[in-house]
Amino acid sequence: MNEYSVVERTAYNVADHRGRTDIPYAKEIAEISEAEKIRNIYASDEDEAEKLKRQKRMDVAFEARYKSINKLIISKDIKNIVEIACGISPRGLELTKNPDIQYLGTDLENMISRSQKIMSQVLESKGESRDNLDYQVADALDSEASKRVVYGKFSEKPVTIVSEGLFIYEDDDERQRVINNILEILKQNGGCWITTDLMNMPVFRSDTGKRSNFAENTDANMTPLFNNPEEVIEYYNELGFDVECIPQSIIFDDLSSLQNIDDDKREIYRKGLSQSYAFMIEPKK
Repeated sequence: MNEYSVVERTAYNVADHRGRTDIPYAKEIAEISEAEKIRNIYASDEDEAEKLKRQKRMDVAFEARYKSINKLIISKDIKNIVEIACGISPRGLELTKNPDIQYLGTDLENMISRSQKIMSQVLESKGESRDNLDYQVADALDSEASKRVVYGKFSEKPVTIVSEGLFIYEDDDERQRVINNILEILKQNGGCWITTDLMNMPVFRSDTGKRSNFAENTDANMTPLFNNPEEVIEYYNELGFDVECIPQSIIFDDLSSLQNIDDDKREIYRKGLSQSYAFMIEPKK
């Protein structure tokens, strides 16, 4: 049996949840990668009813996180996208259907090798090809490697850096190193950083308030960097950056995974997502 690192297992876990949504290419990625099979290898023993409840909850959480980021991307005239710690996200396949967009996904070497193979198989299965889709190895913690890959691809062009779920792998010092690397690239090239990583999502927690098994099984760091959007805005304003944020509830009516949630529970999810945010951070003009 192949051994998968914590980072890789998390990527397949997320792919499995996305595969039950209407996110373009997510179902194909989940099937080709055998995401559910890999997730189950590492799953803890759990009552089947509780497992299903958690699955439905996480399906909503991951779909909302993904779509709120894309809403910010699509609302802007963004051409050059760098997704750090991209895992096996369908974002590159989805966005590069627009030939004017250039997408670069970066991650650790093992993850990029798996990503390239899976994305190629997805495109082949659908009879599609992409000249504007690229994947390269770069550790988000390695400042020089990150800059070398971004500058090599986009030179001095403005870039949009995307991160989704990156910070759960890292301690506080590592998080700050990644942030510093991102801000340094933006100061050099211009552009923006779009992320959902700065605050926790309430719907990641169970109905009892306990952490979900997703966090427990991956030794995730679930301590939020900020407690509310006002803290985010104040912090980055002082560093010379403007901040735009949207509550993830803005895409509530577009969440296909809500069809599996009982009608009397949906307002709980709306409320939870109204307290969860996607942020766009860019250098002040």
